[in-house]
Formats: sequence, C-alpha cells, structure tokens
Amino acid sequence: MTDQEQAASNARLVMQQSPVFLDTETTGLRRDAEICEIAVIDHHGTVILDQLVKPISPIPPDAARIHGITNEDVATAPHFNDVWRVLSPQLAGRTLVIFNAEYDLRLLDQSLSFAGVSDKRELYAAKGNSHCAMKL
Repeated sequence: MTDQEQAASNARLVMQQSPVFLDTETTGLRRDAEICEIAVIDHHGTVILDQLVKPISPIPPDAARIHGITNEDVATAPHFNDVWRVLSPQLAGRTLVIFNAEYDLRLLDQSLSFAGVSDKRELYAAKGNSHCAMKL
C-alpha cells in the first residue's frame, strides 16, 4: 500500500467515528501563548462552537497581523474558562480531529492553566480521542 493509500485508509477510519474538527487562533507560539478564538464543527459541517476568547494577556501585534483578531475584537469576549464550560461537554466521548493536534492541545492546556482551571480531566480525555490531520 502506498503512503497516499494508507493516508486515505486512515482518514476513512477516523471519519467512521463521526469526529468533530477543532481549530484555534492564538496569541503566539510560545509557552505564554493563549487561545483567542476557537471553532469546532461536526463531521457534517455543522458549527458546534465558533467563539472569540478574551486572553489574559493582550494579543501581540504580530499575531493579530496573522489572524486578524485584535484586542478590540476580544474586549467583550468570554474568558477561556467560560468557553471551556460550554465546549468540554461537546467534546466528551467524541473523536477529535485537529490539523496540528500537538500544538492546539498544548494551547488548550495552557489556556486552561492561565484561566485558573486545575481540573483538566476533560482535556486529557479529549487528548486520548484526538487525531492529528497533519500527520494523517
């Protein structure tokens, strides 16, 4: 089986699990970065969540230039702990597909920490049910 055939086979197997797809925009790439937007759609393309998030620290100009989200855009947005309360039940028991899973899962963890959330059981469960589309 070629690499391309293997990738297609892997994708079919993941799609049979009715996954949800998650994407984030962030304040940067480093260990102090946070999520400033998060979106989740189901395998039919139905939007589950599309939410701006007010990070603890300001969005740096270089990040805003990349994704177009400014501090003014998130000024009245909820903080990540409030968004997570809505999102985590939507992810429970679901297969999760993320383009760069390692990065976005790290940013979910960091954003929870910055928001003061110490109980991360739902995040750890989501990590266990996640697939990286970039690696697939």
